[in-house]
Amino acid sequence: MATPQESSGAAAHIDTDLYSRQIGAFGLETMGKLITLRVLISGMRGVGAECAKNLILAGPNTVVLHDPAPCEMRDLGSNFCLTEEHVKKGVSRAEASKNYLAELNQYVTVD
Repeated sequence: MATPQESSGAAAHIDTDLYSRQIGAFGLETMGKLITLRVLISGMRGVGAECAKNLILAGPNTVVLHDPAPCEMRDLGSNFCLTEEHVKKGVSRAEASKNYLAELNQYVTVD
């Protein structure tokens, strides 16, 4: 689910060096719309983690992660954000993935 955020002159706030490939593929106007989106990802197993990574690298305003299930050993084979420490602590998949994914793009808020 993606919703646009209020933003005037969004294109003026685009880091053209960081997003040069996206601008080339999508165009500046579309990139201006992309950086205003809030995206919800529900489910942080393998596909959810990969989708979150790709979206965060593309540069929306915010990516919200939702998966209250605790990390399990079998998740380590599919979610590259998780560690054995997360499993031992019983942290939720969303919370465990958050810090790793937030480091990918400083312009994206990961909740």
